[in-house]
Amino acid sequence: MSAQPPRFSVVIPCFNQGAFLAEALDSLRAQTLPPHEIIVVDDGSTDPYSVQRMDELCVGGVKLVRQENRGLSGARNSGIRAATGDWILPLDADDRLAPDALETCATAIAASPEVDVWYPDIQYFGLENFVWKCFHFNPWRQLWENQMVCSSAIRRTVFDAGVLYNERMRQGYEDWEFYIHACVERGFQARSLGKPIFHYRRWGYSMLSAADAKRAMLVEQLRRERPIFQDEARLLELKRRHNPFLGVAAESPELGAALAGQRFQDFRVVEDTGRVTRQGDLAVFGDVPCSRVLVSVADAPLAAALRADPFLLEKVARTLQQHNPPVLWLVTTEPDSAWPGFLPSEQETRAASTRCVGFCLAPSAFLDAPDISRLGESLVEDLAHHLEHRGARPPMTLVVGPHLSPSEGVALPVARAPQAPPPMAPPAPVLAERTQLLRLGAKLIGKGVNHLAQGTLNPSMHDRLMRSGVVRGLRSRLSSPPPALPAQERGPVRAGPLSLAVQTDTRSRDTRNYVLEQPPRFGAPLTGDSPAVLVVTPSLAPGPTSRALVQLVQEMARAAPHQRRYLLLTQEEPRAGARLAHASELLPHLTGAFCLPGLASRSPAEELPRLVERLGVEGVLISDSRVAFDALPALRKLPRRVRIVAHAHELRRAPVPDNASACAYAAIRFNNLLDAYYVSSQEVAKQLVRDLYVSASKVHVAPPLVDAGRTPPVRRPPPGEGRSPRVLWFHPASASDESHLMLLELVRLWKRRHPGRALDLQLIPQAPLAGWLPQALEQHRLSDVVRPVPPVEDLLPLYRDADCLILPAFGPEQALAAWEALAAGLPVMAAPAGRGMSPELASRLFMSLEQPEQPFDYLRGLEQLLDDPERLRAHIEMARAACAAPETRTQAVRQLEALLLPPTPPQPVRQRAAS
Repeated sequence: MSAQPPRFSVVIPCFNQGAFLAEALDSLRAQTLPPHEIIVVDDGSTDPYSVQRMDELCVGGVKLVRQENRGLSGARNSGIRAATGDWILPLDADDRLAPDALETCATAIAASPEVDVWYPDIQYFGLENFVWKCFHFNPWRQLWENQMVCSSAIRRTVFDAGVLYNERMRQGYEDWEFYIHACVERGFQARSLGKPIFHYRRWGYSMLSAADAKRAMLVEQLRRERPIFQDEARLLELKRRHNPFLGVAAESPELGAALAGQRFQDFRVVEDTGRVTRQGDLAVFGDVPCSRVLVSVADAPLAAALRADPFLLEKVARTLQQHNPPVLWLVTTEPDSAWPGFLPSEQETRAASTRCVGFCLAPSAFLDAPDISRLGESLVEDLAHHLEHRGARPPMTLVVGPHLSPSEGVALPVARAPQAPPPMAPPAPVLAERTQLLRLGAKLIGKGVNHLAQGTLNPSMHDRLMRSGVVRGLRSRLSSPPPALPAQERGPVRAGPLSLAVQTDTRSRDTRNYVLEQPPRFGAPLTGDSPAVLVVTPSLAPGPTSRALVQLVQEMARAAPHQRRYLLLTQEEPRAGARLAHASELLPHLTGAFCLPGLASRSPAEELPRLVERLGVEGVLISDSRVAFDALPALRKLPRRVRIVAHAHELRRAPVPDNASACAYAAIRFNNLLDAYYVSSQEVAKQLVRDLYVSASKVHVAPPLVDAGRTPPVRRPPPGEGRSPRVLWFHPASASDESHLMLLELVRLWKRRHPGRALDLQLIPQAPLAGWLPQALEQHRLSDVVRPVPPVEDLLPLYRDADCLILPAFGPEQALAAWEALAAGLPVMAAPAGRGMSPELASRLFMSLEQPEQPFDYLRGLEQLLDDPERLRAHIEMARAACAAPETRTQAVRQLEALLLPPTPPQPVRQRAAS
């Protein structure tokens, strides 16, 4: 202690509590370090006995200040203004201090002169007798629960800076509000004394108990009084500095620049020198208050993924929050299927070419085993085995982006065969934790026995019993730490993210548990001058439907480059081994892409409105997603009106609405909630109006957009005597025996009519061929004429070498395949309008099949294809020019934008003048 100890001014507000004041003053007179001054403030007491006792007791240097009733805050402020000491210690009239209280504070002040507020632990007395250990000070935690004690030593400069008790907080929590103002907003330093020098009386009623009964109302008032609760940027800064959700360990500072561009900012870079991966342990996180741990295994690909997707870290945080996996592997995959935020199944992860570039870990998985056995070469491998051996829940895998190189990161660890468990860390922390729980249970039982004794015995007998040697010995044993267990032999280990000291210390353990339970804090909803559109689709499996949607988004990006575009994949029917496609084509044109239900434990119907509101979306285009249509009632409850448009290529009705196509399902159930329908053919428009009674003014038709520039057309010479005509036959998935027989009969007719000219007919099945057709082709020796090709994701390579495309059946997939063929310069033969084909497509066919159930129509079309090369060439040029016409594409996109983002109507002159 210094030669000049601090001068303490003790301020005691008193309102009708004269019965306790003598005990409070006696505790101050018994101090080993006498206070500089004692100030009692009579806050307008109405009890004559209390007024008399204050007159009697405030003698011998105790200063009495009287005022009209202004509440506890006003009384404290009056005493502080009258005080002359260097430090102020408020003390309520019904409480008291331990004899060494001021001396303990003076010692702490001398050791750490930079601290402005020292708050003690609490010794309860009266109806309850136990010690409450206050938490280590944390500014973020102080905002949501009061960690500090009203009777704390506060430096005088805090009050001189204008920080006083809020006299509007008259019903309680005034000290909580004061500490938020001083130690959070103004930045004065606070620290726990770690000693119960403050004795708090529990006597059945207190202002604190009354305040707790009105907690919700008082907390709401506190939020209004303190401006920090309206400052989102400051709140986020406090969260990421003192309780970040993610603690990040990088291999180099390169990752920090990429992290700075993320929408999610509730993280802190703990280490960026590569020590974690270089030394193979997680000890760097032992003293860092973070809820989850993120370790970069390869900075370059992870940084590239973060730069490409500003929402990537938010997807990671939401996955950890909703699913709480023990470990989340961050992987890259092939460029065309690298959808950031997609959660593949274990089978999909193992089947795909994935590389681990980082992992996220829940430190709670190490509560019973703080160290990791060192068995393999890498931390990733040992971590996976550690969690598997501990019986933790299965890990999850999240795609973050595409490969930069085949050798990046590490391979995901494979499941090990069962083997004898390795030597693990000693069980001392586990047993110590259990011992502490048993001690806590004994304390609770002791409290109940103590209350019973108080009610049965008189106060003097109860006090003599509590001072007896047997009771003192029992209390000492309950409060002493458990004996250390001898360490056992163990093999080499890697340090886990939790230190052993935190595991055994009660105060640190409480802080740790609070930190581990802290949810992430997300940023405010997006706002901006640029409008935002959300496109919702079930999936992006390879095929014409997905390619049409890709082209639509690309055209929207070309037409409005400053527009914000988001994509949501609802994944309504996940299939084993199925993968998303077109990532490399779509992601460069999107502001953000999201996958459900991977990122939400709630149903997608609940998640979609939250996403719309958070992204500031003004228009939603729903493309065949039934889950999104089910969210329409919730979307209409949003405070801001959002335009919703249904997009469809087909309309299939069914006796039960749930079996209908998505657009028909929406028209039957939610027509009044939809603003418009954007369909690809007049046939679908007629069905909506005629069969489902949709208003014609809500239906808008635009042919599907196909990318005519995806590849230049191949200039094929017309099939002559030296070359066999190559025909593509789009074989329907539900082909019947009659269609099989018709195909065989067509081949026989061709051989009979053209015996010297071979025919190369390639079947494009929408599903693997089954039944008797392959055997029939072999039996009739037609295998050299009809050749089934395996299912392909992209038909364009087949279009390059073919002379004609035949569509024996019709549907949305066939229609989009026909549009792509026409754009590539391939003539198409199909059924005419009236069989489900739109007039726009029918007008561009090379030949309409009047009787598609008969082989003669197909034969006639093939013969025209061979006999009239000039007509064929003119048809190809005309069809391709129509599909590639820029004005057609621009008009279609502008029509869609007008539906999603209608221009704001001009305000009338009279209304403008009034406003």
